[in-house]
Amino acid sequence: MKTLLLIVGLITGLSVACSTRAWDGTPEEQVAQFFNEISRNSPEAVTHLYANNAYIRNKEEGLVFLQGSITGLPAQYGRYLGYEIITQESLSPSLMRISVLAKYQHHGITWEFFFYKPEDVWFPSQSTFVDQFQNVGVRK
Repeated sequence: MKTLLLIVGLITGLSVACSTRAWDGTPEEQVAQFFNEISRNSPEAVTHLYANNAYIRNKEEGLVFLQGSITGLPAQYGRYLGYEIITQESLSPSLMRISVLAKYQHHGITWEFFFYKPEDVWFPSQSTFVDQFQNVGVRK
């Protein structure tokens, strides 16, 4: 019985560890991984996106809200059709902004991601999405 509980505990621990795996790579690669999960309507896209950012990862209430918002997008805007990068700006050697159009059947959603690299690894520091286009594009 103790062996069975230990095995179940290990399997549960491994599945939790795997489900919160961090995405590595360039900001562009992390955005691609994010939208790959969005294409499956997976709320875990948010968890995986912020897994390398301890500051955001600990703001569980905000992450849960964002997960719920993401999974509700197809009901409101139709089937997800893909994404297009609108702009990609290197604001400094340590800060990058990527604006993305997420294409849905009835209306597009614009995402804005800020990636921060304090040392050697890029991680998302902020992301927002809206269903309006007036703030899309390069900012001066």
